[in-house]
Order: sequence, then structure tokens, then C-alpha cells
Amino acid sequence: MMNAYIYNGNKIAYEKKGEGPAMIFLHGFCEDRSMWNTVSADAENWGITFISLDLPGFGESDTIEDCGIEEMADIVHALCQDLQVGRICLMGHSMGGYVALAFAEKYPELLTALGIIHSHPYEDGTEKKEARQKSIEFIEKNGSASYVRQLIPKLFPSEYASEHPHIVQSLVDKALTYDPKGIINALEAMKNRPDRTQILKSVEVPVLFIVGKLDELEPNEKLIDQTHLPNIASIHLLEQVGHMGLFEVPETISQVIADFADFIFHKQ
Repeated sequence: MMNAYIYNGNKIAYEKKGEGPAMIFLHGFCEDRSMWNTVSADAENWGITFISLDLPGFGESDTIEDCGIEEMADIVHALCQDLQVGRICLMGHSMGGYVALAFAEKYPELLTALGIIHSHPYEDGTEKKEARQKSIEFIEKNGSASYVRQLIPKLFPSEYASEHPHIVQSLVDKALTYDPKGIINALEAMKNRPDRTQILKSVEVPVLFIVGKLDELEPNEKLIDQTHLPNIASIHLLEQVGHMGLFEVPETISQVIADFADFIFHKQ
């Protein structure tokens, strides 16, 4: 069920259910909160408050002009205040992981744990920044339809994409409904974000890492190297999984998160 709150005059859509310690889930680029549906269904048995939201420009949330990764973290903070949930376990997929790390930098006292799912703390390199800028210019000139049609399939291993065209197409269809300005803003936000390796080194809470061995968005060795940075880490390297494990192996991802939730909330 969709709920909404107002952040600086803009609607931010979210879902909330259950009772107990709060876990907030952040989606990736050109996705929305529905990517967590399998986790949401399972979380009813975890004894937690499950919260997911649509970041600006995606799902049912308004586009916010010039909204950087840091302001997205502020939006999560504002939701925490609105719902009066106190400390949270914050889980982020891809771009959502960038937001989670920005939140950890700005509001460390509000974290009970952190989840970095197919994501990382590294700043974009020169080539990637240039590629994002070219994408921005392409969308400004041509709209977002052609862009999302080529983007979404590349997020999956080629074999998975060819064997599950309906899943890939459903994500394309959803991405086609997003405001092109929201997509551009998100590209700008990712392009301009700083390196947050130091945040993982200094964070005092447990960190969950989920890495797909077939994820080609970043070199695999970098994705693995980050897992050694925090003092307390739960590390899951998934074979035959790319960047979109929540669709490729949803039950596996949900179980990993369930075990992590049990550890941080019930075994410490």
C-alpha cells in the first residue's frame, strides 16, 4: 500500500508495514520500491518494521531538481523523523547503496546496520563520468525511451536476460514511465558523488555485502575489496548472479537479508 509524505513541497512515496526495529530499503537507478516486493512479503515474519521508498523521480515520487545523493540521504532522514522510527538498518541496492553510504556519513548515530547490495563506496572514474554525461545529453536531446531500453538488459548477465525476457521487459516498461528529468537528475547525482571508502572504514555498525560474481558494472575485485573495510561484515558472493540479484535470485537475497536482520536485532 502506497503512503506519501511531503519533503520541501515534493511528494515522496513509501511503503510501511510490520512492527519492530526499522529496516529501510532503497532501490537502484531506474528502479522503484517494488523491487523489494519479495523481501517485503517475507519480512512480515521477521519481527521488523519494513519501509521502502521511491527516490525522487522514480516510482510514485516527484522529481526534485538538482537532488544529489546527499539530499536523497536527507530525504531518508526526513522520512525517519516523519515516522518516528529512531535508529534504522539501511539497505541500498546500487544507487540506493550510494544513498545509504551518504546517510551513514551524515547520520551515523541513527544506524543500527548497513546493507550494500550490488553497490560500493567508490567515486566514478573519468570514463564513467564521461559516459554518464553522454547519457544525460542523449536524454536531453532524445528523451529517455531509447536510453532505458538499452540500459535495463545490460544490468543482467546476458544468459539470464535471454532466458527471462519477460522480467527484463517488465523493468523496461516501468522505467519508461519515469520522468526523464528524474533520470537525468539521478545520473548527475551519481556522476558528482564523492568517494566514501573512508565511511566503510570508520562505520561502527555491522555491514552486509551482497556481491554478484557476474556483475559487470564494476570490476569484481573492487567489489570484493570493499568487503574488508568495515570492522564487522557479513559477506555474500553469489555465483552466477549479476547486478540484479533481487530479480535473478530473489529468494536467496531475501534469506540473506533475513539472516542479517536476525543477527543485528536478535542475536547481539
